[in-house]
Amino acid sequence: MPVGLDELERFLSYSVFCDRCGYNLRQLPYVGQCPECANAYNARPLMLKGIYSAFDLKFPWLDMLAGLIAVAIGVVLLLNSLTPASRWGLIGGSTFVLLGVAFAPGVYRDATRYVRFRRIIRRARFEEDD
Repeated sequence: MPVGLDELERFLSYSVFCDRCGYNLRQLPYVGQCPECANAYNARPLMLKGIYSAFDLKFPWLDMLAGLIAVAIGVVLLLNSLTPASRWGLIGGSTFVLLGVAFAPGVYRDATRYVRFRRIIRRARFEEDD
């Protein structure tokens, strides 16, 4: 039985990559799960959920540096406040340490997103698109 035109239009005819693992979803349905990592995706042009979209990510060097500097300042203030027990040194040092630690989740999230982005770019570069 011949396949109708609307049957063919339900499948991707161009390369779209999974946002999690970088698998090429070409010739798969517009909506589904990645066969490699089971990530749910929607490649309809108005939805675009769970698929890789080309954008340039940078490694979060500035946030990492700001967090490390804040922790270093906090540690120095804390160490200096312990000798003649200064309450303001303890408060300031604790504040800087907490500020530095507050940067950690964002840096981790952005760094893992950057690594995943680089992996998908590398995988997409070696995929052949007919």
